[in-house]
Amino acid sequence: MMVRRKTHRRRGSSDSAIPLFDVFRVAKSGREVRLASLPTLEGAKARVAALGAAEPGEYIIFSQLSLLSESIRVERH
Repeated sequence: MMVRRKTHRRRGSSDSAIPLFDVFRVAKSGREVRLASLPTLEGAKARVAALGAAEPGEYIIFSQLSLLSESIRVERH
């Protein structure tokens, strides 16, 4: 299930190389393991889709700017 949340960017910030979104995988132990940092939400979602295709499970995208997180469960099909 994917939950959409509004994210905010800094005004006047044009440097898209600043990683604003962290991608975590939730391990079986419940520990969150950081896998990547990306500059856009779209890039983070694409990374979760690619990671989930190889290893289904629960992933979290965390916004460093708004401090909101989005949990995404990727199931094996």
